[in-house]
Formats: sequence, structure tokens, C-alpha cells
Amino acid sequence: MLLFLAAISTLTANLRAQTFDPRVRPPWVDTTGESGFYPDGDAVDVYRAALDLLYIDGNKRPSVIVLHDTVEIRSDGPCPIACKEVWPHKSKIDTSAILAFARVSPKRPRVRQFDYSIPIVLVSYNDRERMRHDGFGYMAEHNLHDNQDGVEERIGFALRFPGAWGLTELTKVGFNAQHDQALVQIRHWCGQPCASTEILFLKLIGGRWRVIERIPSYAEAYGAKGNLRYRGPAGSSASESEIVSDESARAIVRSDSKDAAAVYRAVLDTLYSFQGDAPKMIVLTDRFRNPADSLRIPRTRLDSGLLQKYAFLGMARATPDRDFSYRLPVRIVLGDSLGKLEKAGAPFAKENTMNPVLWFGFRKLFPGAWGMTGFSRVAFNVPHTQALVYSSHQCGEYCGHGDTWVLVRQEEAWRVVERISRTKYPEWEPALFPLRYVGLDAKPNAYRHRRAYATFTNAVTNRPLPFIKLRGFRNGNQSQTYTTDAAGRVDLGTIPFAGIIGMAVGCPDQSSPDSIYALEFSFSPGPDTTLNSRLDFRECLHTAVPHRLTGAQALITAAEARFVFPFRAPSESWAPAVRKTDPGTTNYFWMVGWRVPESDRDDPVSLWLRATQQANGRPIGSLANLISGQPLEVMIECRTCDQPAVFADPETDHDKVIARVDSGRITFVVSGSKVVREIFPKVPAVMTFSTMVRHTPSGKHTSTEFEESQAVMVNCRSSDSTGASRRRCNASTNSRFTTPAIDSTAPRRVEVVAINYDGASLVHELEIRIRSRDRKSPSVTRSTGQRGHFSIQQPSPDSLEIEAVCPNGTGRQTATSGKLALYLAPGRDTTVQLQIDQRRCGRM
Repeated sequence: MLLFLAAISTLTANLRAQTFDPRVRPPWVDTTGESGFYPDGDAVDVYRAALDLLYIDGNKRPSVIVLHDTVEIRSDGPCPIACKEVWPHKSKIDTSAILAFARVSPKRPRVRQFDYSIPIVLVSYNDRERMRHDGFGYMAEHNLHDNQDGVEERIGFALRFPGAWGLTELTKVGFNAQHDQALVQIRHWCGQPCASTEILFLKLIGGRWRVIERIPSYAEAYGAKGNLRYRGPAGSSASESEIVSDESARAIVRSDSKDAAAVYRAVLDTLYSFQGDAPKMIVLTDRFRNPADSLRIPRTRLDSGLLQKYAFLGMARATPDRDFSYRLPVRIVLGDSLGKLEKAGAPFAKENTMNPVLWFGFRKLFPGAWGMTGFSRVAFNVPHTQALVYSSHQCGEYCGHGDTWVLVRQEEAWRVVERISRTKYPEWEPALFPLRYVGLDAKPNAYRHRRAYATFTNAVTNRPLPFIKLRGFRNGNQSQTYTTDAAGRVDLGTIPFAGIIGMAVGCPDQSSPDSIYALEFSFSPGPDTTLNSRLDFRECLHTAVPHRLTGAQALITAAEARFVFPFRAPSESWAPAVRKTDPGTTNYFWMVGWRVPESDRDDPVSLWLRATQQANGRPIGSLANLISGQPLEVMIECRTCDQPAVFADPETDHDKVIARVDSGRITFVVSGSKVVREIFPKVPAVMTFSTMVRHTPSGKHTSTEFEESQAVMVNCRSSDSTGASRRRCNASTNSRFTTPAIDSTAPRRVEVVAINYDGASLVHELEIRIRSRDRKSPSVTRSTGQRGHFSIQQPSPDSLEIEAVCPNGTGRQTATSGKLALYLAPGRDTTVQLQIDQRRCGRM
């Protein structure tokens, strides 16, 4: 397709519009007497200069030049007459040169063989079609599948001309009147998609034709593979034309490939120097991640047009040169060889299913490499004193980063002056080490195996914990035992990059094998570190079981039932203290329950009183105020329902079933023979009293509960004057039904463990006095000895007082460092902890 554009220059501004009658054949389309072969005369030297631009790059050149055997008609450029749109270019071009090029005849002569420094092979359209068929045949024979258009032509061309860089088409040359300026269009094909169409402006300088400007109309540089190379302009439209030579400079144009190699080496020197470390080898690739962000304007002042060239070339992958030399060994991985990496990595990936197979293969085939790097084409200014290039370092599926580099040349040395971080994927996988992320934001010591230490101190005394044994767990599996030194320190050695270690220390009291959490450390690279762990052994102290309700009474007669709770229970005294420190809503429950025989009726099973204290409610001054107005509900077990259920009896007479406070004690009263008979058709032998407090702090959803209970015999009266009398009405335990059965008359073995107040150690050689309260027997003294504990045989039931005594200078033992009151009901052998605080001995 012919695309006519207007010439733009200072001379064409004076070009007057010409009248043109489409019925009149213009003189420049007359081919009478024109030769059927081309080039000739100065056109031969122009062709040579154009081929030099494409195919001579320092000492780099193809083994053969493949030229289309016909001179084709130009597809765009200036108009042969004045037109509405101007033809963009930057150079000052004679009007005669523009018109001569615009008005070349449409004749398509055959290309005449001419002398050149590289062998030239001419091919026709038929030859190119045969190469396409050869490519199809090769793909079928080798079972190759590629959905990309034109791949068969690339393969067929490479089979026919393995050393060629591509295929070139040329148009006729347009000269100015003095024959010292020329315009020619050149098309270069280097695969799919890899091609360019441009018009070259040349000048005769010092007897040689030199390309001054490249004016593109089309360019794609992404499909070059193998020996095929993109040699087109650094732009894809005429507005991105490129000045490639300084007309006043006598120096020969510098080699792109030679300077590009030097630029790549300078970038690698910076990219692969991290914290004084360097890889053992460099891996280059054409597997390229284009940046997903926009380039910020560099701080470095750049020559005009360099950023525009980089905008095109920075997105064009450079195929690694197998002759590239560097101070470290260089390996090359091309995109079509990734299958080899996946095959090599398959055995390793089975153990690491989270990582792609090819990266384990990469690590195996290229030991010591940090990843692989792809480079873009380098964008140079005209004198090759400044350069821009993009690099893409890849170190895993989500590990990698891109950088734009600004370099300057001083004499023959290229030096990085600015590094601009681009798109980043910093998810480095320790399992792939030594692959690593080396972006500008990589942390110092990010890939250093650190040495770790742990120091353990007592959270109560703030003193080191010397010579304690700790069990270590790595990645959830028990690994080894550690022992702290005299300063409470453990050397964990050199730790892996990834994983986790946890430690636990056994409690001093091993009557039950309890332990406390001591340390948890997630492995990571970095500097040496010391972990400080404060151990609170008070977790080893056995929490006292809340005292059961004691002193409750259940009295049932024909005319009245009365259920008296003990004086304010621990749960009731606990709630106000909690509300002061953690305000919220508190619910109180008092319940009396009894067992009923199996039947088909819906029978009452409990009495239930509930009271609530809101977060912002007024303080409750007494139990009477708290329960005032709250109904005492008779709860019925529904045995006729489809699902088990308990509900409040809606027919309860709340004048007869009430809750009140008598002498500071919650009391449930059922009055009237009819109501008593309805609720208790048969008087139960045992009643169970329960209290519960549930506190929900304001703004939270979790609650804390405190619950106590006591089972008492019905109609058993207690004076409540002593502990023994308060327990007299307790319902007897069913010890004979346990497995194995408990002999309620046999003495119980009690292990007494003396443990320090901070829970961190047992107390040895301590005298402990044991006194029986119920049996009024004389006190005895025992020693904890070297073990820190002892056992006694004690008849049950009995109330014991156990206290550790403090010696004084006179031999009299008056002060105590620990005291414990214990009631022994019939049961199995048990262990109790006597907490010792010997600081009391010095204060008394």
C-alpha cells in the first residue's frame, strides 16, 4: 500500500503546491527505457552503507546476507506533490532529494549482484514459500506445536540460512541534484513478531556514504530468536525518528554490540554484588519480565532523544550472546529450554510442593547462581557516552525485580550512575537458596546464616536461670535438649534460613509432667542475634481448686420447703472485684436441683434464680437489692417433647415460690402444702446447690465464669460452728462405684512438694510441721530432704494444717515461710504443693 506523506524541512516549506490532473499520467511513473536490474552507480554504495548499518556491528556480522531478489516499491514516505500531511524527520534534507525519492518509478527491477564484504544470497517469493513449507515439515517431524503465526517461516529460514540475521528488502534510491544526499527505504524481517520498515537518510561525507537518520514507520522487536536479530530503528513511527550519526564527527560510529557488552558487564558488577558477596556464576536468559510500572524520569541529565529510544528498546529482549565474556563463568538459558530445567527439578519438587519445578532444576543445573537475568536492548545516545538499559532478575515464581540503569562512558569504561527500581516480586523462597532477591530494597544480611543465642531469666526475680534443661522442638519435631550455662545462656549455633524452634522447660514438681513454654523463634537470615526469654514458673504452681460450697441446708416438710445457701460464696465476692478492674455485664445464678425417678411425666427438677448487673448500672449494695424483683423459677424437664428440654413452669405461683435473703444468706422458700406436693411429689434424699457468676467485659464477646456446687442430704441440720459440723450434712460420695473401688476407711498417701514462691525450684532440707485439726493428734515434723518433697499416710476424713517453719537463733521456730490447710476426704493418693517464701523468715 502506498502511503504518501509530505516532506518537512526548511526547504520544503518553500515548495509550491502543484496542480495534478489524475487523468494525466505523471512523468515519474514512466519506466520507458529503465533498466530491469538495480542498483547501479551511486545506488550501489548507498546499498552498501545501508547493509553496513544493519549487518556490521564492530566485529559482529552474519555469515551471509539474505536479500530479496526484487527492488520493491516504497510503502510510505514523502508525497510526490504537496499534500495535507507533512512527512516528519529531524535532518535538513534537500527538496530535490525528497522529490527524487517521492517520484521514483513503480518499476520493480531485479536486484543485481554487487560486491560486498559479506556474501549476499538473493531469494524470491517462491523461495520464501518453500522455506515456509520446510518449516512446517520440521515442526511435524519433531512434534513441535506453536500457535504463534509465522513460526514455520522462522524455522524454515533458520534451516536454510543458519548464520543469517534476517531477510532484507530495499527500494530504489532517491538522490538530490548534487548526489551527496540520498533516501532509501529498507525492510528487515527477523522472525515473528520481529520486523521493521524505515527510510534511511544518507549523506556523502569524505567520499563515503553515511547513514544520518532512521525514519521508521513500523517496528516490532519481540520475536527474535536464535541467530535472528532485530536490527531496526529505536522507534516505530516517523515521529520517533533517530539521528544515528553526527555529520561533523570524523570518528567512525561505535559498535553497538561492543558497547552493549560493556554496559551489561557494568550492570552485572552492581547487580550481583550484595553485602560483599557475589554468585559463583552468571546465568543470562531471553526469558524476560517486562516492567508493569512506568519509568520515573532519571535524575541524571540525559541527551535529547535518549529516553525516546529507551522507551522502545527497553521493552525489546536482547538474545544472550554466546561469546559474551565476564569475570565470572557465564551460562545461558533460553526460553525454549525450560523443559530441561523442569525435568531436572522434578525429584526435588516432590518434597517442596509449593515451588515450581523448574526453579529446583535451575538450582541443580546452575549451582551457585543467584538467579537468571534478561537484558533489554541498550539505548545509546549518538556519541555513545550515555546509555539506558533494563534488566530483569528472576529468582523464583514470585521472586524477582526489574531495574532501569543509567550509565555513562569515560574513555572506554562504562560506569553505572543511577539505578531505578521497577516492578518487584520480593517473595524469596529459602528452599531455593542460593537463589536470592537482590533488588534495591533487599535487606542487609538478608542471605547470611545467622548465629543465635538465647538467654533465660526468672520473670519474678529477674535473675539468670543457670543450668536448666530445656527441650527443643524444630518445625514441630523434638530435636535435642539444651542446658543453659552459668549465665542462663544457650548457644543455638548457626540456624537455617527457614523453620521454627520452640523450647519448653519442665516444672520442678514432676509429680505431674508439666512444662512451661520457654521460647519460640522463627528462623530467618540476618545478623547474629540474642533472644531474651523471661520464664514465669508461677505457671507451675497448682492453682487452688475453688472451695466447694459448704454449709448449705435443704429442709422439706409437708407445708414448707426451705433451701438455704451458705454465706456469700467466693464467686459472689469475686464478681465486684472483677467489675472494678474490668467493667461489664455480670449475670448471677443460684440453682437447687434434685433427681427424680424415671417416668413419663413432665416433673420439676430444679429451682432457678437469676440476677443481672449491667455495665453502667448502679452499684448493688446488698444481695437483697441484687435479687429484688427477680422471680424464682420452677424448672420442669419435658419428657413428652420430641427433643430433651427444660423450661420454666408458666403456672408457678410466685407468691408461694420466692427467693429472699435471710441473715445474709440466699434462701429459696416454697410455702403451702399444695405447692410443696406439686413440686416434690416424692421428697428427694439429696439436693445439689450451685452458684455461678458469668462476667462479660464491655465491648468484648468472651466471658469469664466462676461456678461452685455442693450436694447435701435433705433434712440434715448443721450448727455451722466448725468445719467438721458444716461438712456433716454433705452427701456421701459413691466411692464404692469407682473403678477401682476406693476404700473409704483406708488412709490416703499425700505427697507434699515444697516449691519456691516463684515456682522455679524445689526447696530442699526444709522442716515442715503437720498438724491434725479434726483428730486433735499431736503435730509431727518432716523434712523435704535432698528431693524437696516427702509423703505421709493420713487417715480420712481429716483436716490438716501443713506449715514450713523458719529456724531462728534460739532454736525456737515461730515464723512460717509457707502454710496450707487441707481437708482429706476418702479418695485416692494425692499430691499437694506447699509454696515457700523464705523472705518471710527475714521479716519476722
